[in-house]
Amino acid sequence: MPAKKLFDEGEVKKALQFLDKFEQKRNIIPEDRLSCQLFKIYLLIILNRFDDAIKFAEMIYQKNQKLSKDLQFLDVLILHIFALQSNGEWNKIVSLIEQGENLIKSYKGEFSTDILQRESILIRLKGNILVFKGDINFGIECTKQSLMIAEKINDRGLIVACLYNLSEYYNELGDFNSALKHIDRSLKIFDDNSVDLLLKVSILNDAVEYSINMGDLEHARQYLQHLKQIKNREDSEAINAMYRFTKAIMLKRSPRVMDLGKSEKMLKHLLEEKIFNFEYTVRTVIHLCDLLVSELRLTSNLEVLDEIKFFISQLLEISEDSKAYRYLCETSIFQAKLALLELDMKTAQRYLTQAQQIAERFSFGRLEKRIAYENEDLLKNLNSWEKLKELEAPIADRLELARLNEQIGGMLQHRSLLTAQVTEERISISKETKICLVCRGEVLRFTYICECGAIYCENCARAVTDLENICWVCDVPIDYSKPTKQIEEEREELHKSKNNLKK
Repeated sequence: MPAKKLFDEGEVKKALQFLDKFEQKRNIIPEDRLSCQLFKIYLLIILNRFDDAIKFAEMIYQKNQKLSKDLQFLDVLILHIFALQSNGEWNKIVSLIEQGENLIKSYKGEFSTDILQRESILIRLKGNILVFKGDINFGIECTKQSLMIAEKINDRGLIVACLYNLSEYYNELGDFNSALKHIDRSLKIFDDNSVDLLLKVSILNDAVEYSINMGDLEHARQYLQHLKQIKNREDSEAINAMYRFTKAIMLKRSPRVMDLGKSEKMLKHLLEEKIFNFEYTVRTVIHLCDLLVSELRLTSNLEVLDEIKFFISQLLEISEDSKAYRYLCETSIFQAKLALLELDMKTAQRYLTQAQQIAERFSFGRLEKRIAYENEDLLKNLNSWEKLKELEAPIADRLELARLNEQIGGMLQHRSLLTAQVTEERISISKETKICLVCRGEVLRFTYICECGAIYCENCARAVTDLENICWVCDVPIDYSKPTKQIEEEREELHKSKNNLKK
């Protein structure tokens, strides 16, 4: 199929265009049309066009209810789940997984390779969702179960997918050795003539990063050399960009200032070229911020801080345009730490409140715990921050207390939970779609609309009222029956909270 060939060559948009034209033909048998539509959903997901993928998957799902005993309908369910992961509709996803599991059970022991293949995919999807919701150990168990089925039917593609997921999950846990073992197992499955080169290149990139995290630079160089051989052999813009990205990461670990400068320059060029998909664009921005934080620590040059803020604003825009709520949450924590560097504790509190509201709304259990820790840390170190402000302490002292490197490291390490959502213009106020100013989610029920037009969902309106009781856009009270809280009052409350913690 020409569309599959275009996809294997990395021409995803051209593959989608081909399917659009193919779908318009009238003399297509229903089975081929459905296969075409399923592949189209998959490509829309790959392109981060989640809004289109969800709508199209829903339409295909509704149209094919009569095929509820057909394997192709199971494929419809699976792709529908893939698409819905982007907007956190957990109840609907769980319902679809149960429907898929019941469909597999209905075959009453007719476990053909095709059925087992779908069962493996469904279990792996279940594992992905568990990890996304914070149950990483249960997610690993599901993925191992999926891997056992994939190995039983000798499905190389599924085996690689399971091993790749497991490597990401172990990376999440900081078990880089186990992560690398699963990477090496997946690489052994590929042969030199493998058509899925983009996946192999992505796996090699991870192998370099995991080796660096383990401090094994020699093995990192070997993986990079392998990647270079593929780059030299293939005339692919995407593979060339991935090689340069991976090389820039290697240069980041060099003790030489010249190499650090080369790394920064390469990463900036990659951003300007706009070749990467959402995930690698985000990772490029975070690596750049990591380099700049190191430069800020060495130079205390406030222009570097401005540059970090510029790239963080880019990260915010990229994440919000794709509605990648996890990264919106992580970026809010990052912004809180930047506010602390500028000794602006009120703004830091606002960003932590925003992060907390996003984490609660979209069930980021592990992030909720981390944000609670950040709030507790702010309380614990409040006196220290106030002393730094009084002394006009140098940036180096502030960096140490803000633990900015820890935040960047976490954002780079926790990328397996990356998810993107419907494309939306980044705005503070949206009367048409009713997007909450704080958690950036759609307001579905109760809405508080400030006189300036800013929209808050019920939970965020309460959270902002408890924090300071003023609109974040125009500074007017949200609840006129309650007093607003100015900076000094907030500090007094923080001190009281801190004293209560000691008792």
